[in-house]
Amino acid sequence: MSLSPACVDNWKDIAQLASYLTGIGAALLAVFTYVGNSRRERAKWAVQLFEKFYEAERYKEVREKLDCVSETDEVRELRQTGRPCSLTTLIFSS
Repeated sequence: MSLSPACVDNWKDIAQLASYLTGIGAALLAVFTYVGNSRRERAKWAVQLFEKFYEAERYKEVREKLDCVSETDEVRELRQTGRPCSLTTLIFSS
């Protein structure tokens, strides 16, 4: 019972096909892992931003000005011009 050259070639082809399929599967798994990690990092960043701005005392004065029912001159200036005003200076000076 000897292996014929044709039988050995078939096994080589099968092994090569299996390695290609394994590589494709690994690439797909890597893409899904990357997408999941990216979403997780964006969510983590959003939570940190929320905590930093809304829960910390550091920006309390800015929150009160932005959340106020009547619009102040500082908020109006920031919205219209987009240039730094005393409100943005207050945010970025700390």
